[in-house]
Amino acid sequence: MKRGASFVRYSVACGSAENLLEWLHRRGVEVREVETDEKTVKFTADRKDNEKIFAFCRNMCYNIEVLRYSGRAAPFYFAREKPGIVLGAAAFCAALALTDGIVTDVSYRGDAPGKAKEISAVLREQGLDGVFRWRSDTGGTLEREILASSPDFTFVSVRKQGHKLIVEAYCRGESPREADVGRENIVAPTDGIVLRMHVIGGRAKVSVGQEVQKGDLLVEGVYELKGEERKTLAVAEIELAARRTFSAEILSEDERSVGRVVALALVAREDEEVLSTSAATEQKDGKIVCTVTVVYRVRVP
Repeated sequence: MKRGASFVRYSVACGSAENLLEWLHRRGVEVREVETDEKTVKFTADRKDNEKIFAFCRNMCYNIEVLRYSGRAAPFYFAREKPGIVLGAAAFCAALALTDGIVTDVSYRGDAPGKAKEISAVLREQGLDGVFRWRSDTGGTLEREILASSPDFTFVSVRKQGHKLIVEAYCRGESPREADVGRENIVAPTDGIVLRMHVIGGRAKVSVGQEVQKGDLLVEGVYELKGEERKTLAVAEIELAARRTFSAEILSEDERSVGRVVALALVAREDEEVLSTSAATEQKDGKIVCTVTVVYRVRVP
């Protein structure tokens, strides 16, 4: 093999790095990427000079070690000098190829666990029971067979993941409740400030950031066509920032006492989506009263 096709990185433990490098130079061994310390020399040389380098190191009782191969022919030399590793890797790849299609377990997802009996019966009929070999063209047929096994199924998916077969299925649910398609007008259910407003049908009577009171008209069920008002249903997505207060007597105005009142104010209505809280204290009839203001989100129904 020609020079320059393969290179070897060596590590040599020797007494004098200068003597080693001088001998290599006299023998016509070209070295590069030289690293030296007190006891070790690392260098890279052409693979063609391997016998010279090893012979000299044996004669001088130097410990020499091959660190790595590089170059176009490096894989060939590695395979020749490390046959055990190469054969082991080849055996592993062959075993992986042979067992890649093997399925050892079935996993049910979605509504499939509740229909495991029906699905297992279909798998047995198809000869897919216990440990079996999976073919990629089996999926479509198996999905159709499972789907036809029960009128409750609306969706079935079968796929292989590793050595596991994943069966995902969904069944018919209860009929959904009819959505609220609108009303004549939409009014504010409570006092607050308009946070968000998206009008789908009708005409907006307020805008984002505007303060409203309970009962105020938010969306009117009308629209204008050629200068003429016509009736329609009011449909909109509206969110308000509402406010409420909670008061309690405390013994002192320290942070811990105020914090307890804030906690009580929040626990009182755990279902709220709180936007902010603030607390203030004042003297009333010789007593300290802490008042917490809670601002929370209200989605207009």
